[in-house]
Parts: sequence; C-alpha cells; structure tokens
Amino acid sequence: MRDAVEVCESLGVPFAIPAVAFPLQRAAPIDRGDGYVHCLGTKSRPRQMALKRLFDVSVATVALVLLAPLMRWWRCW
Repeated sequence: MRDAVEVCESLGVPFAIPAVAFPLQRAAPIDRGDGYVHCLGTKSRPRQMALKRLFDVSVATVALVLLAPLMRWWRCW
C-alpha cells in the first residue's frame, strides 16, 4: 500500500486510503468522516493557474494571427 501511495503522490493523483497512520510526503489530507483519508495530489495554486491561463490565451492568439493568412489561402483554394 505504501508503494501505491508514493506513486499517487509522485504523479499528483488524488487518492483515498483507510484512516490509518501513513506518512504522507506531498499530499494534503482531507477528512470527510467516512473512515477514509482523502488526499489531494497538490495544493491549489491560483496565481500559477492564472499565469498558465494567460500564457495559453496569449500563445493561441499569436498562433491564430500568424496562421490567418494560411487559413485564408487554404479557403480560396
């Protein structure tokens, strides 16, 4: 079971384990009162997610502007 917990933690995958003492490295435990300890892979990082969104929109906009002549040419063909 310890190996499975380590793999989930390394991949950042949310998981649930029976409520026993396991040393968690990176996971953030959440107690829902159902006899299991639910763990999130990583903590939420709103600034990082906002920066990623800004980067994604910027790259998509630049790609559309650069590829617009090619798309217009292809439509006329």
